[in-house]
Amino acid sequence: MLDDNHLLTWFLTHGALPDAPTDSGRTALDVAAWTTSLGVLEQLLQHGGTIGRTNALHMAVRSPNSGRREVIEYLLEAGANIDAIEYAGVESREGRPDLGTALHYAAQNGREDLVHLLIGRGANTEIRDTSGRTALEVAKTAHPQLVPALSLAKRV
Repeated sequence: MLDDNHLLTWFLTHGALPDAPTDSGRTALDVAAWTTSLGVLEQLLQHGGTIGRTNALHMAVRSPNSGRREVIEYLLEAGANIDAIEYAGVESREGRPDLGTALHYAAQNGREDLVHLLIGRGANTEIRDTSGRTALEVAKTAHPQLVPALSLAKRV
């Protein structure tokens, strides 16, 4: 549905709520950040979607789809909390280990470009994920090539 602009417009103009979560806690903004175009995100926000109530930034950083950098930059400009822990504020995070910030996920996925982007935008390198690790500690085990960038950012 999110890739069909006509259908998306119909749903939104007939009362669909962009912030309504699924049973797993995902919203349309989360799904759009993972897979669709920037235009879809813009449309969801224009129809009442709220970045602060989503995990859209986390989804965009973790997405294997290309072209997410533009989406990530847009989300940050739209007010996404760069230091939010995924699912923060959700009543139950059971069964969801290692929840972290966008920087944790960039480190976990070996995305040096996104590590630099997020640090450049002020991401806090000292925040610990739900397993008690910083992004630097995640990088040490997952992608050691990112250690210098995260170590340098930690000192700044």
